[in-house]
Amino acid sequence: MSNGDRGITQEAIHSLINTLKAIQETTYSLICANDRPHLVPEITRYAGRLPQCCIQIRERLTDQRMKILILSNNFTEDAK
Repeated sequence: MSNGDRGITQEAIHSLINTLKAIQETTYSLICANDRPHLVPEITRYAGRLPQCCIQIRERLTDQRMKILILSNNFTEDAK
């Protein structure tokens, strides 16, 4: 069965890949912002690159920023 038979287009696959990359970059920026607060404006820029269909993810990334930073702190402490 080909991708076309399942209704999955190359464009949709590339869109998903780009969305995942944007989420990865945003998450990395959120974690880095813990040590480098000057990166906070970059968080907004990266989140703005998410496609319209992922608007809820962008909003949740903003809402969850402190939780992610706390988790990254815990991870760093556990690694020591």
